[in-house]
Amino acid sequence: MKSNKRIFLLPLVLGLLLSFSAITAFATQNNNFPKNQAGQTYGSAAMAKSPQEEPDLIVAIGVNGEEGYVYREDLDGEMPSTPEEALAIQKQTEKKMALVAAGTPVVVRTIPLYDVDGVTVIGEFDIINVSNPDRYKDK
Repeated sequence: MKSNKRIFLLPLVLGLLLSFSAITAFATQNNNFPKNQAGQTYGSAAMAKSPQEEPDLIVAIGVNGEEGYVYREDLDGEMPSTPEEALAIQKQTEKKMALVAAGTPVVVRTIPLYDVDGVTVIGEFDIINVSNPDRYKDK
């Protein structure tokens, strides 16, 4: 009886170890985004498993309908250096939002749209927020 348990446990333990190592390898596998001549990765951010794995240049559609790329850093924008600065930016955005009807997109800022080379500017990309006045009502 004792040897039957060992025979059963050995494949079970080996199976669990192999499964765990396969899952770990799959989870840590980097996306293989193509690279431009400058060595920058480009492609869709939807293919990334986390923000850290997003390509350097993210595919985007510009304000005039042209397809190009935006820098990941430009999308994120500059982080406020103080809580007061963050609140000021938030208030400025809320003022813009209050001036339009609910559901209306509001351009928060505009960033350059690049060709795949990451140098040639081919247009602009608007970063928008959609007005939702109900968000600020007391519930």
